[in-house]
Amino acid sequence: MRKVAFTFLVLLGLVINLTALVFAQSEEYRLNLHRNFGYSSGSQIRGLFSIDVIGPANIKTITYRIDGQVMAQVVTSPFGYSFQTSHFSAGWHDLSADIETLDGRTITTGSKRFEFVTAEQETSGVINIVIPILGGVLALFAIILGGQFLINRKRPGVQLPLGASRDYGIMGGGVCPRCHRPYPLHWWTLNIGFGTKFDRCIFCGKWAIIRRSNKFELASAEISELQMAKPVTPVATQSEEERLREMVDNSRYTRQ
Repeated sequence: MRKVAFTFLVLLGLVINLTALVFAQSEEYRLNLHRNFGYSSGSQIRGLFSIDVIGPANIKTITYRIDGQVMAQVVTSPFGYSFQTSHFSAGWHDLSADIETLDGRTITTGSKRFEFVTAEQETSGVINIVIPILGGVLALFAIILGGQFLINRKRPGVQLPLGASRDYGIMGGGVCPRCHRPYPLHWWTLNIGFGTKFDRCIFCGKWAIIRRSNKFELASAEISELQMAKPVTPVATQSEEERLREMVDNSRYTRQ
């Protein structure tokens, strides 16, 4: 009886050790998926993907499987494989790999579960991602614009003499389309595309769509400011009485 119990314990220990060895071996390698081109959101994928194995380098061959069926057998390093999700049915699939090592072992990785989606599901997923992001960006722009409006609505414009030198800073400068004076653009100016911005002039205080000007355009605008600063010499005009007197005087010289 003791021999039977002893034999049972030995066999049980052997099974436990073999099981631990199998699990230890399976944990040596891990399946890895890369997106080459296409859509990926969590477990949903669509397009061209690459699959490989992370682990020790003593690999002889790798057999990649989808739902237990062979996808491909790779015998050359780096033992990666690329596939198109459209080559398989839409829905959930389990990916795994069998690794044959150089020392003769066969190790199976843990499986990874992915949903191969259709074009319609991809579009819906992209919309679900983009809309919240776009809404957040627009809300942020609205907060920035509203805050600047509240802060600057009663602030007087900068009193800088016409033609005075100014530092345009790293943001550059633009020419206000309302008062035609060049000024440094604000760091919080809103880009609206095609090289244009929505900004508030520091001189007239008006909001306008403005584009960033180069140094020659800014210099030209500063020269135009100097022309605005010069007083205009009024053109002398004659009164009606003076004009009649001149006509009478001139008529004296024309009489025979």
